[in-house]
Amino acid sequence: EIIASSAIGGPLDRSGSRRLGSPAPDLASETKRREISKATPASIERRFAAAVRLHDAGDENAAADAYEQLFAEAPDHAAALTNLGQLKRALGLADQAAALYRRAIAAPGSSHHAWFNLGNLMLDSGAAAAAERCFQAVLVMAPESADGVARLASALRDAGALEAAETWFARALGIRWEQP
Repeated sequence: EIIASSAIGGPLDRSGSRRLGSPAPDLASETKRREISKATPASIERRFAAAVRLHDAGDENAAADAYEQLFAEAPDHAAALTNLGQLKRALGLADQAAALYRRAIAAPGSSHHAWFNLGNLMLDSGAAAAAERCFQAVLVMAPESADGVARLASALRDAGALEAAETWFARALGIRWEQP
């Protein structure tokens, strides 16, 4: 009678010893589990950089897989969550994108990019008030973001606050725009 099975394969007898003739442990799975548990910040960033290269090369499926695999090591990697949200949005999966952006916002080390992308998603879906709140959060984190200022002005315009929008558009014109 089998009482338990070990984490790495094969049934155990009542004493906890492996039965003779039981399957060999799955060493490949055990090795992979140990590698994941030994993830270092450097290894996580290497995996993230590899996912970004796939993303930049336009290989969306491979990039999405690479971001998903990264979450096994770093489930709260804010930049990876944001980037995967961008991929989901590009595929027309707005709800999934929004959920990923919200996870990124809640993650340690989050930046204004997740707020910016969520704001754009809200603005594009007609939720101007929600977009306004997102772009205000962008400007708390990055006050000189010309893109954030301009998108806040757009959200205000779409919400019907034309005087406020005009003020923010004028401010956007006075900020030096970053060129990628």
